[in-house]
Amino acid sequence: MSQSKRRSSSRKRKRKRKSESGAGFGKSASGSGKSSFIALVAGMTTTFAIAMWLYSVLFLDLPVRKPRPQAPEPTLLGTTSQFDSFLKSASPEQLITRLTDQRNEINNAKTPTERAYLLEKQIEVAKRISQSEMPRDVKDFSTRTLLRSRKSLYGLHALGSIPSQASSDSFKACFEKYLNDTNREIYREAHICRLTFVLFEVIGGKLESNAFTQALEETLKRFPSDELVLGSIRKQFDACIDNDVETAKRLGEDLLRSAPGKDHPAADLYLYFLDRYYLIKANYNDLYLNRYANGKAGQRELEKQSIELLEHDDCGSVVIVDVNKVANWFEGQRDSLPAQKIYQSMIECSARRPESEIGKLLETLGSNGLKRLAQIGKPFSLVGVKNLASPIDEQFFKNRVVMILFYSPTGGATSGEYLKRFIEVENHFSNYSAPVKAIAVPAFAISQMDLLTIQRSKSSTVFCNWDGSEQPILLERFPVTQVPYLLILNHEGVISSVNVPIEEFEQEVDLLLDRR
Repeated sequence: MSQSKRRSSSRKRKRKRKSESGAGFGKSASGSGKSSFIALVAGMTTTFAIAMWLYSVLFLDLPVRKPRPQAPEPTLLGTTSQFDSFLKSASPEQLITRLTDQRNEINNAKTPTERAYLLEKQIEVAKRISQSEMPRDVKDFSTRTLLRSRKSLYGLHALGSIPSQASSDSFKACFEKYLNDTNREIYREAHICRLTFVLFEVIGGKLESNAFTQALEETLKRFPSDELVLGSIRKQFDACIDNDVETAKRLGEDLLRSAPGKDHPAADLYLYFLDRYYLIKANYNDLYLNRYANGKAGQRELEKQSIELLEHDDCGSVVIVDVNKVANWFEGQRDSLPAQKIYQSMIECSARRPESEIGKLLETLGSNGLKRLAQIGKPFSLVGVKNLASPIDEQFFKNRVVMILFYSPTGGATSGEYLKRFIEVENHFSNYSAPVKAIAVPAFAISQMDLLTIQRSKSSTVFCNWDGSEQPILLERFPVTQVPYLLILNHEGVISSVNVPIEEFEQEVDLLLDRR
Protein backbone atom coordinates (compact mmCIF):
# COMPACT_ATOMS: atom_id res chain seq x y z
CA MET A 1 0.00 0.00 0.00
CA SER A 2 1.29 3.39 -0.90
CA GLN A 3 2.16 5.93 1.71
CA SER A 4 -0.75 8.26 0.71
CA LYS A 5 -3.32 5.42 1.02
CA ARG A 6 -2.02 4.49 4.47
CA ARG A 7 -2.47 8.08 5.68
CA SER A 8 -6.02 8.20 4.27
CA SER A 9 -7.11 5.00 6.01
CA SER A 10 -5.54 6.20 9.26
CA ARG A 11 -7.60 9.38 9.21
CA LYS A 12 -10.77 7.37 8.55
CA ARG A 13 -10.09 5.12 11.59
CA LYS A 14 -9.60 8.17 13.86
CA ARG A 15 -12.84 9.79 12.70
CA LYS A 16 -14.71 6.52 13.33
CA ARG A 17 -13.34 6.18 16.90
CA LYS A 18 -14.27 9.80 17.67
CA SER A 19 -17.80 9.31 16.41
CA GLU A 20 -18.26 6.15 18.49
CA SER A 21 -17.02 7.83 21.65
CA GLY A 22 -19.91 10.44 21.63
CA ALA A 23 -17.74 13.52 21.99
CA GLY A 24 -20.61 16.04 22.30
CA PHE A 25 -21.28 16.83 18.66
CA GLY A 26 -23.83 15.46 16.25
CA LYS A 27 -26.95 13.37 16.81
CA SER A 28 -25.62 10.87 19.30
CA ALA A 29 -24.38 13.64 21.64
CA SER A 30 -27.80 15.40 21.69
CA GLY A 31 -29.64 12.28 22.75
CA SER A 32 -27.27 11.60 25.62
CA GLY A 33 -27.54 15.25 26.97
CA LYS A 34 -31.33 15.12 27.11
CA SER A 35 -31.39 11.98 29.19
CA SER A 36 -28.76 13.40 31.63
CA PHE A 37 -30.74 16.63 32.18
CA ILE A 38 -33.97 14.76 32.94
CA ALA A 39 -32.16 12.61 35.52
CA LEU A 40 -30.63 15.70 37.17
CA VAL A 41 -34.01 17.45 37.52
CA ALA A 42 -35.59 14.34 38.93
CA GLY A 43 -32.81 13.95 41.48
CA MET A 44 -33.03 17.56 42.63
CA THR A 45 -36.83 17.33 42.97
CA THR A 46 -36.54 14.20 45.07
CA THR A 47 -33.85 15.75 47.29
CA PHE A 48 -35.94 18.90 47.83
CA ALA A 49 -39.03 16.82 48.70
CA ILE A 50 -37.06 14.81 51.25
CA ALA A 51 -35.62 17.98 52.78
CA MET A 52 -39.10 19.54 53.14
CA TRP A 53 -40.42 16.36 54.73
CA LEU A 54 -37.57 16.30 57.25
CA TYR A 55 -38.12 20.00 58.07
CA SER A 56 -41.84 19.40 58.69
CA VAL A 57 -41.08 16.43 60.93
CA LEU A 58 -38.39 18.20 62.93
CA PHE A 59 -39.72 21.74 63.21
CA LEU A 60 -43.25 22.39 61.99
CA ASP A 61 -44.87 19.97 64.44
CA LEU A 62 -43.23 21.62 67.47
CA PRO A 63 -45.36 24.10 69.52
CA VAL A 64 -44.61 27.72 68.76
CA ARG A 65 -42.59 29.33 71.59
CA LYS A 66 -44.63 32.01 73.29
CA PRO A 67 -43.00 35.22 74.49
CA ARG A 68 -41.91 34.91 78.12
CA PRO A 69 -44.32 36.83 80.38
CA GLN A 70 -42.70 39.59 82.41
CA ALA A 71 -42.13 38.61 86.02
CA PRO A 72 -44.31 40.48 88.50
CA GLU A 73 -42.63 43.23 90.43
CA PRO A 74 -40.66 41.58 93.24
CA THR A 75 -41.75 42.22 96.77
CA LEU A 76 -40.38 41.37 100.17
CA LEU A 77 -42.29 38.07 100.12
CA GLY A 78 -42.08 37.15 96.40
CA THR A 79 -44.87 38.25 94.03
CA THR A 80 -47.29 41.09 94.67
CA SER A 81 -50.17 38.62 95.06
CA GLN A 82 -48.17 36.72 97.69
CA PHE A 83 -47.60 39.95 99.59
CA ASP A 84 -51.34 40.77 99.46
CA SER A 85 -52.18 37.28 100.70
CA PHE A 86 -49.69 37.67 103.52
CA LEU A 87 -51.30 40.96 104.62
CA LYS A 88 -54.74 39.33 104.75
CA SER A 89 -53.76 36.15 106.58
CA ALA A 90 -50.77 37.17 108.75
CA SER A 91 -51.05 36.97 112.51
CA PRO A 92 -50.25 40.05 114.65
CA GLU A 93 -46.88 38.53 115.58
CA GLN A 94 -45.99 37.94 111.91
CA LEU A 95 -46.91 41.53 111.01
CA ILE A 96 -44.72 42.96 113.77
CA THR A 97 -41.82 40.71 112.73
CA ARG A 98 -42.29 41.77 109.11
CA LEU A 99 -42.29 45.45 110.08
CA THR A 100 -39.08 45.04 112.07
CA ASP A 101 -37.34 43.13 109.24
CA GLN A 102 -38.32 45.80 106.75
CA ARG A 103 -36.21 48.37 108.60
CA ASN A 104 -33.01 46.49 107.76
CA GLU A 105 -34.07 45.93 104.16
CA ILE A 106 -34.76 49.65 103.69
CA ASN A 107 -31.42 50.60 105.25
CA ASN A 108 -29.64 48.18 102.90
CA ALA A 109 -31.45 49.39 99.75
CA LYS A 110 -28.92 50.11 96.99
CA THR A 111 -30.90 52.61 94.92
CA PRO A 112 -33.51 55.33 95.64
CA THR A 113 -36.03 53.40 93.51
CA GLU A 114 -35.56 50.22 95.52
CA ARG A 115 -35.79 52.19 98.75
CA ALA A 116 -39.03 53.87 97.62
CA TYR A 117 -40.55 50.49 96.70
CA LEU A 118 -39.64 48.99 100.09
CA LEU A 119 -41.03 52.04 101.90
CA GLU A 120 -44.36 51.60 100.11
CA LYS A 121 -44.54 48.00 101.34
CA GLN A 122 -43.64 49.06 104.86
CA ILE A 123 -46.48 51.60 104.78
CA GLU A 124 -48.91 48.82 103.81
CA VAL A 125 -47.79 46.61 106.71
CA ALA A 126 -48.03 49.54 109.15
CA LYS A 127 -51.57 50.32 107.94
CA ARG A 128 -52.60 46.69 108.36
CA ILE A 129 -51.35 46.67 111.97
CA SER A 130 -53.20 49.93 112.73
CA GLN A 131 -56.45 48.41 111.44
CA SER A 132 -56.11 45.15 113.39
CA GLU A 133 -57.01 44.27 116.96
CA MET A 134 -53.71 44.85 118.75
CA PRO A 135 -52.55 46.51 121.99
CA ARG A 136 -52.27 50.30 121.99
CA ASP A 137 -48.47 50.36 122.26
CA VAL A 138 -48.15 48.13 119.17
CA LYS A 139 -50.49 50.36 117.20
CA ASP A 140 -48.55 53.45 118.30
CA PHE A 141 -45.32 51.81 117.13
CA SER A 142 -46.84 51.04 113.71
CA THR A 143 -48.23 54.59 113.43
CA ARG A 144 -44.81 56.11 114.10
CA THR A 145 -43.36 53.78 111.45
CA LEU A 146 -46.12 54.81 109.05
CA LEU A 147 -45.36 58.51 109.51
CA ARG A 148 -41.60 58.05 109.20
CA SER A 149 -42.03 55.90 106.11
CA ARG A 150 -44.28 58.46 104.45
CA LYS A 151 -41.87 61.25 105.36
CA SER A 152 -38.98 59.29 103.88
CA LEU A 153 -40.98 58.30 100.81
CA TYR A 154 -42.26 61.79 100.02
CA GLY A 155 -39.58 63.79 101.81
CA LEU A 156 -36.81 65.50 99.87
CA HIS A 157 -33.90 64.06 101.81
CA ALA A 158 -34.86 60.48 100.83
CA LEU A 159 -35.52 60.67 97.09
CA GLY A 160 -33.91 64.00 96.22
CA SER A 161 -36.85 65.07 94.03
CA ILE A 162 -40.10 66.96 94.43
CA PRO A 163 -43.08 64.57 94.88
CA SER A 164 -46.10 64.70 92.58
CA GLN A 165 -49.22 66.57 93.63
CA ALA A 166 -51.10 63.31 94.28
CA SER A 167 -48.32 62.08 96.57
CA SER A 168 -48.09 65.34 98.48
CA ASP A 169 -51.88 65.42 99.02
CA SER A 170 -51.75 61.86 100.37
CA PHE A 171 -48.84 62.79 102.60
CA LYS A 172 -50.68 65.84 103.94
CA ALA A 173 -53.82 63.83 104.74
CA CYS A 174 -51.69 61.33 106.64
CA PHE A 175 -49.81 63.71 108.96
CA GLU A 176 -52.76 66.07 109.60
CA LYS A 177 -54.59 63.15 111.19
CA TYR A 178 -51.93 62.97 113.95
CA LEU A 179 -51.03 66.63 114.62
CA ASN A 180 -52.87 66.52 117.98
CA ASP A 181 -52.22 62.89 118.89
CA THR A 182 -51.88 62.13 122.59
CA ASN A 183 -48.79 59.98 122.02
CA ARG A 184 -45.77 62.28 122.27
CA GLU A 185 -43.68 60.49 119.64
CA ILE A 186 -46.51 60.32 117.10
CA TYR A 187 -47.24 63.99 117.77
CA ARG A 188 -43.59 64.87 117.09
CA GLU A 189 -43.37 62.79 113.90
CA ALA A 190 -46.54 64.40 112.57
CA HIS A 191 -45.07 67.90 113.01
CA ILE A 192 -41.79 66.85 111.34
CA CYS A 193 -43.87 65.56 108.42
CA ARG A 194 -45.76 68.85 108.27
CA LEU A 195 -42.50 70.79 108.07
CA THR A 196 -41.28 68.50 105.26
CA PHE A 197 -44.54 69.08 103.39
CA VAL A 198 -44.28 72.87 103.70
CA LEU A 199 -40.70 72.78 102.43
CA PHE A 200 -41.44 70.90 99.24
CA GLU A 201 -44.47 73.13 98.66
CA VAL A 202 -42.08 76.12 98.84
CA ILE A 203 -39.64 74.46 96.43
CA GLY A 204 -42.53 73.57 94.13
CA GLY A 205 -43.51 77.26 94.02
CA LYS A 206 -46.88 76.79 95.72
CA LEU A 207 -45.90 78.67 98.88
CA GLU A 208 -43.67 81.66 99.60
CA SER A 209 -40.38 81.25 101.46
CA ASN A 210 -41.79 82.81 104.63
CA ALA A 211 -44.29 79.93 104.92
CA PHE A 212 -41.42 77.60 105.85
CA THR A 213 -40.06 80.17 108.33
CA GLN A 214 -43.46 80.39 110.04
CA ALA A 215 -43.87 76.60 110.14
CA LEU A 216 -40.36 76.27 111.56
CA GLU A 217 -41.03 78.81 114.32
CA GLU A 218 -44.22 76.97 115.32
CA THR A 219 -42.37 73.63 115.37
CA LEU A 220 -39.49 75.00 117.43
CA LYS A 221 -41.97 76.40 120.01
CA ARG A 222 -43.26 72.87 120.52
CA PHE A 223 -39.85 71.16 120.35
CA PRO A 224 -37.22 73.82 121.16
CA SER A 225 -34.28 71.48 121.82
CA ASP A 226 -35.37 68.10 120.48
CA GLU A 227 -32.40 66.75 118.51
CA LEU A 228 -34.56 64.44 116.36
CA VAL A 229 -36.56 67.46 115.17
CA LEU A 230 -33.47 69.65 114.69
CA GLY A 231 -31.63 66.88 112.81
CA SER A 232 -34.57 66.36 110.48
CA ILE A 233 -34.74 70.12 109.77
CA ARG A 234 -31.02 70.17 108.88
CA LYS A 235 -31.54 67.31 106.45
CA GLN A 236 -34.49 69.07 104.86
CA PHE A 237 -32.54 72.29 104.39
CA ASP A 238 -29.63 70.36 102.85
CA ALA A 239 -32.08 68.60 100.52
CA CYS A 240 -33.43 71.99 99.49
CA ILE A 241 -29.88 73.09 98.58
CA ASP A 242 -29.43 69.94 96.49
CA ASN A 243 -32.73 70.48 94.67
CA ASP A 244 -32.79 74.21 94.10
CA VAL A 245 -29.94 76.46 95.23
CA GLU A 246 -31.77 79.71 94.45
CA THR A 247 -34.75 78.69 96.61
CA ALA A 248 -32.31 77.67 99.35
CA LYS A 249 -30.72 81.13 99.23
CA ARG A 250 -34.11 82.81 99.59
CA LEU A 251 -34.99 80.45 102.43
CA GLY A 252 -31.68 81.20 104.12
CA GLU A 253 -32.16 84.95 103.89
CA ASP A 254 -35.70 84.67 105.26
CA LEU A 255 -34.62 82.36 108.11
CA LEU A 256 -31.76 84.62 109.15
CA ARG A 257 -34.04 87.67 109.35
CA SER A 258 -36.08 85.84 111.98
CA ALA A 259 -33.13 84.22 113.78
CA PRO A 260 -33.49 84.21 117.60
CA GLY A 261 -30.81 85.32 120.02
CA LYS A 262 -27.81 83.22 121.02
CA ASP A 263 -29.56 82.09 124.21
CA HIS A 264 -32.42 80.46 122.31
CA PRO A 265 -32.43 76.59 122.56
CA ALA A 266 -32.41 76.37 118.74
CA ALA A 267 -29.70 79.00 118.21
CA ASP A 268 -27.29 76.35 116.90
CA LEU A 269 -29.79 75.39 114.23
CA TYR A 270 -29.92 78.96 112.92
CA LEU A 271 -26.12 79.09 113.00
CA TYR A 272 -26.19 75.97 110.80
CA PHE A 273 -28.53 77.78 108.37
CA LEU A 274 -26.16 80.75 108.38
CA ASP A 275 -23.13 78.58 107.63
CA ARG A 276 -24.86 76.75 104.78
CA TYR A 277 -26.10 80.08 103.42
CA TYR A 278 -22.57 81.52 103.40
CA LEU A 279 -21.22 78.43 101.61
CA ILE A 280 -23.86 78.33 98.86
CA LYS A 281 -23.71 82.11 98.38
CA ALA A 282 -19.94 81.84 97.79
CA ASN A 283 -20.45 78.81 95.51
CA TYR A 284 -17.74 77.28 97.67
CA ASN A 285 -18.37 73.56 97.15
CA ASP A 286 -18.39 73.95 93.36
CA LEU A 287 -15.14 75.87 93.51
CA TYR A 288 -13.56 73.02 95.46
CA LEU A 289 -14.93 70.30 93.16
CA ASN A 290 -13.61 72.12 90.08
CA ARG A 291 -10.25 73.13 91.57
CA TYR A 292 -8.33 71.10 88.97
CA ALA A 293 -10.53 71.96 86.00
CA ASN A 294 -10.38 75.71 86.66
CA GLY A 295 -6.57 75.71 86.92
CA LYS A 296 -4.56 78.33 88.79
CA ALA A 297 -7.26 81.00 88.41
CA GLY A 298 -9.85 78.70 90.05
CA GLN A 299 -7.45 77.84 92.87
CA ARG A 300 -6.75 81.51 93.55
CA GLU A 301 -10.51 82.13 93.74
CA LEU A 302 -10.85 79.18 96.14
CA GLU A 303 -8.14 80.66 98.38
CA LYS A 304 -9.80 84.09 98.27
CA GLN A 305 -13.26 82.72 99.14
CA SER A 306 -11.79 80.65 102.00
CA ILE A 307 -10.36 83.76 103.67
CA GLU A 308 -13.55 85.77 103.05
CA LEU A 309 -15.68 83.05 104.67
CA LEU A 310 -13.46 83.06 107.76
CA GLU A 311 -13.78 86.85 108.08
CA HIS A 312 -17.51 86.56 108.85
CA ASP A 313 -17.46 86.96 112.64
CA ASP A 314 -20.61 84.85 112.97
CA CYS A 315 -19.45 81.89 110.88
CA GLY A 316 -19.70 78.52 112.67
CA SER A 317 -18.09 75.09 112.69
CA VAL A 318 -19.68 73.99 109.38
CA VAL A 319 -17.86 76.75 107.49
CA ILE A 320 -14.62 76.24 109.44
CA VAL A 321 -14.54 72.47 108.76
CA ASP A 322 -15.04 73.06 105.02
CA VAL A 323 -12.37 75.78 104.92
CA ASN A 324 -9.97 73.53 106.85
CA LYS A 325 -10.54 70.78 104.26
CA VAL A 326 -9.53 73.20 101.51
CA ALA A 327 -6.46 74.35 103.51
CA ASN A 328 -5.46 70.69 103.97
CA TRP A 329 -5.69 70.19 100.22
CA PHE A 330 -3.48 73.23 99.56
CA GLU A 331 -1.10 71.90 102.21
CA GLY A 332 -0.52 68.77 100.13
CA GLN A 333 0.39 70.72 96.99
CA ARG A 334 3.96 71.59 96.05
CA ASP A 335 3.06 75.28 96.56
CA SER A 336 1.88 75.54 100.18
CA LEU A 337 1.60 79.35 100.25
CA PRO A 338 -2.24 79.41 99.93
CA ALA A 339 -2.51 77.01 102.88
CA GLN A 340 -0.25 79.25 104.93
CA LYS A 341 -2.46 82.28 104.21
CA ILE A 342 -5.61 80.41 105.20
CA TYR A 343 -4.10 79.11 108.45
CA GLN A 344 -2.84 82.60 109.28
CA SER A 345 -6.34 83.96 108.65
CA MET A 346 -7.75 81.35 111.07
CA ILE A 347 -5.44 82.58 113.82
CA GLU A 348 -6.38 86.21 113.17
CA CYS A 349 -10.11 85.37 113.20
CA SER A 350 -9.73 83.45 116.46
CA ALA A 351 -8.30 86.59 118.11
CA ARG A 352 -11.67 88.30 117.56
CA ARG A 353 -13.55 85.43 119.27
CA PRO A 354 -11.27 84.43 122.16
CA GLU A 355 -13.95 83.23 124.57
CA SER A 356 -16.05 81.16 122.17
CA GLU A 357 -15.65 77.49 121.22
CA ILE A 358 -15.40 78.58 117.59
CA GLY A 359 -12.50 80.87 118.48
CA LYS A 360 -10.65 77.97 120.13
CA LEU A 361 -11.32 75.74 117.12
CA LEU A 362 -9.92 78.39 114.75
CA GLU A 363 -6.84 78.81 116.92
CA THR A 364 -6.18 75.05 117.07
CA LEU A 365 -6.57 74.48 113.33
CA GLY A 366 -4.55 77.55 112.35
CA SER A 367 -1.66 76.97 114.77
CA ASN A 368 -1.32 73.28 113.95
CA GLY A 369 -1.49 73.98 110.24
CA LEU A 370 1.32 76.55 110.39
CA LYS A 371 3.38 74.19 112.55
CA ARG A 372 3.06 71.39 109.99
CA LEU A 373 4.00 73.68 107.11
CA ALA A 374 7.06 74.90 109.02
CA GLN A 375 8.32 71.30 109.29
CA ILE A 376 8.33 70.57 105.54
CA GLY A 377 11.91 70.06 104.32
CA LYS A 378 13.29 69.60 107.85
CA PRO A 379 14.47 66.45 109.70
CA PHE A 380 11.73 64.64 111.61
CA SER A 381 12.74 62.59 114.67
CA LEU A 382 11.43 59.04 114.97
CA VAL A 383 12.81 58.56 118.49
CA GLY A 384 10.29 56.92 120.82
CA VAL A 385 8.25 55.11 118.17
CA LYS A 386 6.56 51.93 119.47
CA ASN A 387 5.25 48.91 117.60
CA LEU A 388 2.09 48.46 119.66
CA ALA A 389 3.77 48.08 123.09
CA SER A 390 7.34 47.31 121.99
CA PRO A 391 9.90 50.11 121.49
CA ILE A 392 11.47 50.33 118.01
CA ASP A 393 15.13 51.28 117.57
CA GLU A 394 15.56 54.40 115.42
CA GLN A 395 18.19 52.47 113.38
CA PHE A 396 15.26 50.42 112.07
CA PHE A 397 14.34 53.44 109.90
CA LYS A 398 17.85 54.63 109.02
CA ASN A 399 18.54 55.18 105.28
CA ARG A 400 14.96 54.19 104.44
CA VAL A 401 12.01 56.04 102.93
CA VAL A 402 9.38 56.20 105.69
CA MET A 403 5.61 56.50 105.24
CA ILE A 404 3.59 57.61 108.27
CA LEU A 405 -0.20 57.32 108.08
CA PHE A 406 -2.35 59.09 110.68
CA TYR A 407 -5.76 57.40 110.56
CA SER A 408 -8.96 56.82 112.51
CA PRO A 409 -9.50 53.18 113.60
CA THR A 410 -13.26 53.61 113.22
CA GLY A 411 -13.21 56.52 110.81
CA GLY A 412 -15.44 54.99 108.15
CA ALA A 413 -14.65 54.20 104.54
CA THR A 414 -12.04 56.91 103.94
CA SER A 415 -9.64 55.91 106.73
CA GLY A 416 -10.23 52.24 105.91
CA GLU A 417 -9.36 52.75 102.23
CA TYR A 418 -6.24 54.73 103.12
CA LEU A 419 -5.03 52.09 105.57
CA LYS A 420 -5.65 49.26 103.10
CA ARG A 421 -3.78 51.03 100.31
CA PHE A 422 -1.03 52.05 102.74
CA ILE A 423 -0.38 48.40 103.68
CA GLU A 424 -0.57 47.31 100.02
CA VAL A 425 2.11 49.82 99.01
CA GLU A 426 4.35 48.85 101.95
CA ASN A 427 3.99 45.12 101.06
CA HIS A 428 4.72 45.88 97.40
CA PHE A 429 8.07 47.47 98.24
CA SER A 430 8.85 44.80 100.84
CA ASN A 431 8.45 42.07 98.19
CA TYR A 432 11.24 43.74 96.20
CA SER A 433 13.37 44.33 99.32
CA ALA A 434 13.14 48.09 98.71
CA PRO A 435 14.34 50.31 101.61
CA VAL A 436 10.82 51.42 102.62
CA LYS A 437 9.20 51.33 106.08
CA ALA A 438 5.64 52.17 107.11
CA ILE A 439 4.18 53.41 110.42
CA ALA A 440 0.42 53.54 111.12
CA VAL A 441 -0.59 55.99 113.88
CA PRO A 442 -4.21 55.87 115.21
CA ALA A 443 -6.02 59.09 116.09
CA PHE A 444 -7.28 57.30 119.23
CA ALA A 445 -6.72 53.96 120.95
CA ILE A 446 -7.16 50.74 118.98
CA SER A 447 -9.66 48.25 120.42
CA GLN A 448 -8.53 44.84 121.64
CA MET A 449 -10.27 43.14 118.70
CA ASP A 450 -8.47 45.37 116.20
CA LEU A 451 -5.18 44.67 117.97
CA LEU A 452 -5.69 40.90 117.50
CA THR A 453 -6.47 41.43 113.81
CA ILE A 454 -3.31 43.51 113.35
CA GLN A 455 -1.14 40.97 115.17
CA ARG A 456 -2.40 38.16 112.94
CA SER A 457 -1.74 40.10 109.73
CA LYS A 458 1.34 39.37 107.63
CA SER A 459 2.12 43.04 107.06
CA SER A 460 5.45 44.40 108.29
CA THR A 461 3.80 47.79 108.92
CA VAL A 462 4.64 49.23 112.34
CA PHE A 463 1.33 49.78 114.17
CA CYS A 464 1.46 52.27 117.04
CA ASN A 465 -1.13 52.31 119.80
CA TRP A 466 -2.00 54.55 122.72
CA ASP A 467 -0.14 53.84 125.95
CA GLY A 468 -2.97 54.24 128.43
CA SER A 469 -4.23 57.80 128.09
CA GLU A 470 -1.01 58.98 126.43
CA GLN A 471 -1.24 59.45 122.68
CA PRO A 472 1.48 58.15 120.33
CA ILE A 473 4.50 60.45 120.25
CA LEU A 474 4.28 60.99 116.47
CA LEU A 475 0.75 62.37 116.80
CA GLU A 476 2.08 65.04 119.16
CA ARG A 477 5.20 65.69 117.13
CA PHE A 478 3.31 66.23 113.88
CA PRO A 479 -0.05 67.70 114.98
CA VAL A 480 -2.64 66.60 112.46
CA THR A 481 -6.22 67.76 112.97
CA GLN A 482 -7.76 65.89 110.06
CA VAL A 483 -7.41 62.19 109.30
CA PRO A 484 -6.51 60.28 107.21
CA TYR A 485 -3.21 62.10 106.60
CA LEU A 486 -0.06 60.66 104.98
CA LEU A 487 3.42 62.00 105.69
CA ILE A 488 6.52 60.75 103.79
CA LEU A 489 10.17 61.15 104.86
CA ASN A 490 13.10 60.68 102.49
CA HIS A 491 16.09 58.41 103.26
CA GLU A 492 17.72 61.25 105.25
CA GLY A 493 14.70 61.52 107.57
CA VAL A 494 13.57 64.85 106.08
CA ILE A 495 9.83 65.57 105.56
CA SER A 496 9.35 65.46 101.81
CA SER A 497 5.60 65.08 101.13
CA VAL A 498 2.59 65.89 103.31
CA ASN A 499 -1.10 65.06 103.04
CA VAL A 500 -0.50 62.76 100.06
CA PRO A 501 -3.67 61.63 98.20
CA ILE A 502 -4.40 57.90 98.22
CA GLU A 503 -3.77 57.48 94.50
CA GLU A 504 -0.25 58.96 94.79
CA PHE A 505 1.20 56.80 97.61
CA GLU A 506 3.29 54.52 95.40
CA GLN A 507 4.31 57.27 92.98
CA GLU A 508 5.64 59.51 95.77
CA VAL A 509 7.67 56.70 97.35
CA ASP A 510 9.07 55.67 93.95
CA LEU A 511 10.18 59.26 93.37
CA LEU A 512 12.06 59.40 96.67
CA LEU A 513 13.69 56.01 96.03
CA ASP A 514 14.98 57.28 92.68
CA ARG A 515 16.61 60.23 94.43
CA ARG A 516 18.54 58.14 96.95
